[in-house]
Amino acid sequence: MINIQFRYILNLVMIMKFDSNKHSVFLLYYHTCPNCKQQTSKVHDYRIQRIYASELRKAHRLKEEFNKVLESKDSCEAREKLKMWLDTAKRSNIAEFKRCIQTFRNWFSEIVASFDVPYTNSITEGFNNKIKVLKRNAYGFMNFERFRKRILLSLAR
Repeated sequence: MINIQFRYILNLVMIMKFDSNKHSVFLLYYHTCPNCKQQTSKVHDYRIQRIYASELRKAHRLKEEFNKVLESKDSCEAREKLKMWLDTAKRSNIAEFKRCIQTFRNWFSEIVASFDVPYTNSITEGFNNKIKVLKRNAYGFMNFERFRKRILLSLAR
């Protein structure tokens, strides 16, 4: 669930308008390393300030703060960090984050609980996606047994 929301935030940031500098996309996906943060953050901040408009700069900072939420060790820590992040995102007044904030508020307890559970349903979702792609590509299979064997063959890799 959290990975889906994180991808949603990245997509929001990508939708927003920014300069056509060829390094812009790289900087949006760039995540500062916690171990070497002091060395890289100054260069990174300089690039962000130089290239982006103020609204995009705010969105990028929100993304970086959200990465800190994802580094939480347990649900108590995640609850506090996520509440602070939601308040910060709301104060930013960026229109693209309004839906994201509402989604986080609707699923808050489930998102926070996911920090205590060490497993996800990502493998099942991956298999489901592969089967759907095969189903689209196999349009017209007359024999269900062949289709079943094709699914088993592709998922065995």
